[in-house]
Amino acid sequence: MARPKSEIVNGEKLCRKCGESWPADTEFFFGDPRGTGGLYHCCKACYYESYAPDRRRQVAPMTGPHQTDGIASFLHGGLA
Repeated sequence: MARPKSEIVNGEKLCRKCGESWPADTEFFFGDPRGTGGLYHCCKACYYESYAPDRRRQVAPMTGPHQTDGIASFLHGGLA
């Protein structure tokens, strides 16, 4: 089945994820220079629901000392 086309009609853009029309502006869609009307193909709500959780899982946990650990003792009066 073909995806619905993300064109702008009467100032509204169709979200390709949820299928609902939203105002075609950056309040409801992220900017994308390659997208229709310079906007991303899905609305911000669908983006956060679908793509943001995956992004958090891909970040590797930081191991070893943090960059600020060296100055922490200085800030708390550890160095004279």
